[in-house]
Amino acid sequence: MFGSLFKFRWWVAALLLSASILSYFDRLTVSVLKTTLEHQFAFGDPQYALMVNLFLAAYGTAYIGSGWIVDRIGSRRSLAIFAVAWSIATIGCGLATSFIQLAIMQFLLGIAEPGVQPVTVRAAAVWAPPESRGTFMSICSMGSSIGAMSASALISFISIHYNWRLSFVIPGLLGFVVAAVWFATYRDPKSVTNLLIKTPGRPALPWLSLWGKRSLWGVLLARFIGDPVWYFVLFWMIGYLQDYKGATMQQIGHIAWIPFIAANIGGISLVALSDFLSRHTPSKVRSRKLVLSVVSLAAPLCWLIPHTSGLTAAIILFSILAIVSNTWLYMLSPVIAEIFPLGNVASIWGILGAFGSLGAILSNSLISRFPHTAAGRQAMFIMVGTLPLIATAILNLTVRNTPVPIDATE
Repeated sequence: MFGSLFKFRWWVAALLLSASILSYFDRLTVSVLKTTLEHQFAFGDPQYALMVNLFLAAYGTAYIGSGWIVDRIGSRRSLAIFAVAWSIATIGCGLATSFIQLAIMQFLLGIAEPGVQPVTVRAAAVWAPPESRGTFMSICSMGSSIGAMSASALISFISIHYNWRLSFVIPGLLGFVVAAVWFATYRDPKSVTNLLIKTPGRPALPWLSLWGKRSLWGVLLARFIGDPVWYFVLFWMIGYLQDYKGATMQQIGHIAWIPFIAANIGGISLVALSDFLSRHTPSKVRSRKLVLSVVSLAAPLCWLIPHTSGLTAAIILFSILAIVSNTWLYMLSPVIAEIFPLGNVASIWGILGAFGSLGAILSNSLISRFPHTAAGRQAMFIMVGTLPLIATAILNLTVRNTPVPIDATE
């Protein structure tokens, strides 16, 4: 269709990246417009945290089901269905006339959006060359940071010069386009389909048997503890800069994208480093653990954010935190593909996403209850900066460096 498997591989990457960008753009609109929406619908931080948690509760619950769906009906049909559904919910947010309506639309958005990640992991796993799987997967997945990066600038521009409602409607319409193009052009490679079904020794495991694998519980707990850091950057950073660093909406449009582009560049570079190391060591997984362990040591630098006197220092420290958290998300997808059968990767990613969302719900509830004092803000950043260290320790202690056994529990 496109001349060669190589060209089609990168066409797949481009479509996955586009879908990921739109999904993260959609979910971040409420973060960028937090102050605007609070004035429009007369609510405060507790109600905002409730709305975010409604999204995350739906997101986490649907994550498990979406991964199962992807492994059953395939990447092509799954992503088309998910993209149409989240586009409808996004447009609904733009048409909301009350906080309750907005919260309901966010809940529906949470049901539809998690499917993009299992599709991305599965499609990238079957199209990625083994020797550069980490880099290819991270490129397909970096829509999280690009969506967040573009959201701050574009939504601020639309809100200031036009109408905040268009910040929901426009990306919702674009989602329909991505769904149509993906469904019309995506195909699984026949050689990989054969590998998933017929290769002796590594058939897909029954879903229930996955829960008997220690490595699954290791990555599950690591994401439960580590994911809240990324969600903190997504949902609370911009509001913090406005409320405590005096950033205006214009300044947010100029600077809030910086941590997200840093997360992209840093995350992809570090995953590429792990690919390089994996080609020179017996275990790819051990190489990825090593990189994650070193990167996580930088997370406690965020403890300094409350003590900064201006936006520049705060943005630099938020950028470091974003690099740490994004490296975690990028690195775990090749780890999953390397230790579990490819026929299970979407289901496993769905399970991990559900528990990561649960961790984010709990952390959001805590953050909304921290007192609005210097001590409260310091405690909040101490919590956020410590979580990657705990997640790293869990990953190193529980996740094996070789493929999980097929016929027995670990």
